[in-house]
Amino acid sequence: MLGKKIKLLFVTKTFYQAGAERFLYELDAVIDRTVFDVSVMVVESLNKSKRWKDYYFEKHKALGDTIYFYDELSAKIHPTIKERLQFHVMKKPLPDEDRRLKLFLDSYDVISFIGENNFIGLKKYITQSIWNKSVIHILNSIHQNKNLYVNYDKQKQYLFCSGFLDDDLKTELDGFKNYEHHYITLAIKIEQKERVFKYRQNRKKKIGIFTRLTTHKPLDPFFYALQLLTDRVENIELHIYGSGNPEEEGMMNYVKRLGLEAKVFFRGHQEDMKQTAVKDEIDLVWFHGYYGQPGGFASFDVTSVGIPQIFWDFSNMANPKFSEVYPMYNHLSTFVEKSFEILNDAEQASKLSDLQYETLLKTYNVELYAPKMEQIWKTIAQRNNS
Repeated sequence: MLGKKIKLLFVTKTFYQAGAERFLYELDAVIDRTVFDVSVMVVESLNKSKRWKDYYFEKHKALGDTIYFYDELSAKIHPTIKERLQFHVMKKPLPDEDRRLKLFLDSYDVISFIGENNFIGLKKYITQSIWNKSVIHILNSIHQNKNLYVNYDKQKQYLFCSGFLDDDLKTELDGFKNYEHHYITLAIKIEQKERVFKYRQNRKKKIGIFTRLTTHKPLDPFFYALQLLTDRVENIELHIYGSGNPEEEGMMNYVKRLGLEAKVFFRGHQEDMKQTAVKDEIDLVWFHGYYGQPGGFASFDVTSVGIPQIFWDFSNMANPKFSEVYPMYNHLSTFVEKSFEILNDAEQASKLSDLQYETLLKTYNVELYAPKMEQIWKTIAQRNNS
């Protein structure tokens, strides 16, 4: 391996502006290119969605990645007439029709599957040789989909990377008999100059929500909370950013029934969430929370500019996990009280902003995890090339 770059392949579903794709890009952007020769294979073809742009395609090209498409590599190689005759007359086995993609995958020293579904979705192409050089990045959870691992053979050996630890990891991988696990959580590159939040006294208070407008991410608790806050904060607004139609998703029904038409503004998709939050002078951000976990990359982006945030826990737990860093509630009274505190107490707003920012630097900084991930890849490459 001396003097030779390690051939690393990422396998991703799409290049859309979504969580798994962001995870890949953040990691890819800080890889040591003197050690790794990076390629990306994407499962979905470009321009397939009318709703989603292939946001990360050009960004990966700008990093110098070689990009391949599953559709081009998975075309079957049909037997020739000669091979068919040999099969019928001499009983000689027909060549593997899927060998093009198998040979392609096996040409790499290590393969990182971005998302547990991508690995299992390509299972028929994964020979033992490919299996031995595969890393599976878990980016969903059984809490979101109880059938997440239904197609996994839990008796086999796997190498997983995820943001789960201790009891959460045991719950997530319950039933798996043989696996190696490394803690590689969601993380971003942090530019400290971006932190610009300052508490603003005696002015209109603005709360922001960054989400996709869908029934899978309900907003009704936030609307009820806003109505209660209007009794205590005279000049307050809720700005909701994200793609989707609030009428079609039933959200305007809540807004109208609660008399909040003059307080709620649906602002649509934003190309740069951080820039928007700063420009619009958002004082507090509300996020969906699950099982005590922060709201992924959207939460990290908000933290990077310093805006404090609190969470409504949608995990159906009677008592959400308490965290000073990521306050998470499922009772309106406590959620509203904390919101009021942050909006009206400069010391408490700054304290939460500082705590969340310091945690981001120490815990969710991609430059802390990249060396660890690189060492995992090196170990796999060395093991399979020795």
